[in-house]
Amino acid sequence: MIGIHRRDWLRYLTASVSGTLVGGVWAQVAMTEYPFVLGIASGTPTPTGIVLWTRLVPHNPFNSDWADKILDVKWEVARDDKFTQLVRRGTTQAIPTLAHSVHVEVDGLEPDRFYFYRFMVNDAVSPIGRTRTFPLAEIDVDRLRIAFASCQRLETGGFGAYRRLMEEDVDLVLFLGDYIYDGGAWPSERFPKGLRAAGSLADYRFLYELHKREPALSQCHAALPWLTIWDDHEVFNDYAGANLKGESSWGKTGQRNVAYQAYYEHMPMRLSSLIRGVQGLTKGGEELRIYQRAQFGKLINFHMLDCRQYRDDQACSGVGGMINPDSCEILKDTKRTMLGKEQEDWLNSNLAKQTPGEGQVWNFLVQTTMFSPRRIPWNGDYKLWNDGWDGYPAARDRLVAALQQYKVSGPVFIGGDLHENWACNVPGRDLDSNVRTIASEFVGTGITQSSYYPKGVDFIKPANKHAVYADAGRCGYGTVDISKARIEVRYRVVDNIAKSDPAISTAATFVVESGNPEIHPV
Repeated sequence: MIGIHRRDWLRYLTASVSGTLVGGVWAQVAMTEYPFVLGIASGTPTPTGIVLWTRLVPHNPFNSDWADKILDVKWEVARDDKFTQLVRRGTTQAIPTLAHSVHVEVDGLEPDRFYFYRFMVNDAVSPIGRTRTFPLAEIDVDRLRIAFASCQRLETGGFGAYRRLMEEDVDLVLFLGDYIYDGGAWPSERFPKGLRAAGSLADYRFLYELHKREPALSQCHAALPWLTIWDDHEVFNDYAGANLKGESSWGKTGQRNVAYQAYYEHMPMRLSSLIRGVQGLTKGGEELRIYQRAQFGKLINFHMLDCRQYRDDQACSGVGGMINPDSCEILKDTKRTMLGKEQEDWLNSNLAKQTPGEGQVWNFLVQTTMFSPRRIPWNGDYKLWNDGWDGYPAARDRLVAALQQYKVSGPVFIGGDLHENWACNVPGRDLDSNVRTIASEFVGTGITQSSYYPKGVDFIKPANKHAVYADAGRCGYGTVDISKARIEVRYRVVDNIAKSDPAISTAATFVVESGNPEIHPV
């Protein structure tokens, strides 16, 4: 790790958020280069607060007046972009132990309104960001517009899709995982020296720096608040987190710890995510708590789920994770989990409060991959992909049972990971029965990562009658218009991921009416 004793971690973290560290420097250090090259961001909004993020980066960390110093960073929140109507201001600290990242938890704001924010170090002023708070829980809300995105592999394309997303007039971005790709890359025109696979804290930090220096991504962070979850490539491909509490064939806890630290350093996350996870960053792989619920008035709950950190090992083995369910006995183990018992209990407790007339009109279950069954035809039979929910059928059955037991209002699954657009009517526990649809599901393609098997949907979709739509040809994002009466989902795709300013079009549009989870193409 990086030279700070674990007993000091929580003190440093708490102090940096609250602005009570001593030893910070301000006028003593000259900022000869602009320190805000990674931009700014906001996230995890509440009715009265928001998290503001930035990270200061020296041009040359080996020849810098401040690379090893604690820095005072001023911040301001205003009602206008000229900052003539300031509502909150303060000073926090950026510590070298956390790569001079800054997480300011601003509270005392007005519900359901937009704000502007910025950071300052000496004469250096960050870009101006725009963010918003959520309505109070008891307030009726007429509408919300969101976007969802995932799988932004920088070596396969540019982030021009985010330029188009910023034109969509959305209120919030849901990011569903694979913010970076750990595996490295061969030399290419874009990266002549290639990219080495991540293993150390410096490696992971470097990948986040590369991504956040991309103007379109940086500008999208500054323009909108984000709610984020991770998938596997923020650590390494197809990792199963539960077993990493000890050594395993999947890697060492040390790699997970530095990957988690880098994730925290580069995301607008609350300090509370580290309260349980502080030793996980320094000692034994406990956790970085990312699952949460975000409530937007009486209109919608976002249940943000972690499908990596607490899961059991993948079942059996096979080429590309493809397994024959009839010859994989462990699939029948009813104790196997995707979310972990504690997260399952937390989710069930939240879902129990969301019956029609008592909770929100809509409940979005935001997770990383495809929840619906996906049978893959194979030599007259079929196989399953063991890294998705199909590899954890008992866990999926428990969640389906909870949705049915609690009669959850407006359940909608949102996912990514597949690099393909899918729309599904989520069936009951027995796929071969005539159980009615219990939820709708929308899985989005990647920002730059396209399908590994683009022709596969031509024979996979017909084998899954609950699938309404599948397309594997293009990259982009999704938008969702949410009202009390219905949601309208659009799959937006770019014409070329190599372009910094691509054209955008709508691949498909779907509607789900309140009280009826069936998906209707438009």
